[in-house]
Amino acid sequence: MGFIAVLSTFLVAGCASSSDSAKAAAQTPYGLLLQDAASYIGGLKDQGKLPGFQKGEHGSVSSIPELLSKEGAVTFPVSVVLRATKKGTDTFYRYTILKSNSEAPWKMIEATSWDKDGNVIEQLLPK
Repeated sequence: MGFIAVLSTFLVAGCASSSDSAKAAAQTPYGLLLQDAASYIGGLKDQGKLPGFQKGEHGSVSSIPELLSKEGAVTFPVSVVLRATKKGTDTFYRYTILKSNSEAPWKMIEATSWDKDGNVIEQLLPK
């Protein structure tokens, strides 16, 4: 499951391992879903609409691995949980996004900020 974090970090921050297993994982149904999820989060960040981040702030985003079926199939509705850290702060952010079907857009359903000890600082979405 380690490829999931590497894959998401690559898509948002622009750096990743070039290993064959990471490349193969990126082409699985779940890997493609993560690419789509990371693109959605990256778009929000670029537009200054990602809770906790101001336009132009830098950080990294990774996914929280989920157990999958042996086939790696994606069933809808599907949610993805992403964790972001912001450069220069100990705070991290946790985002849950949902896709109701393969053609639907992503929707952020929860966003929270956490301190370094794992305590919720603020419920950013929903308020």
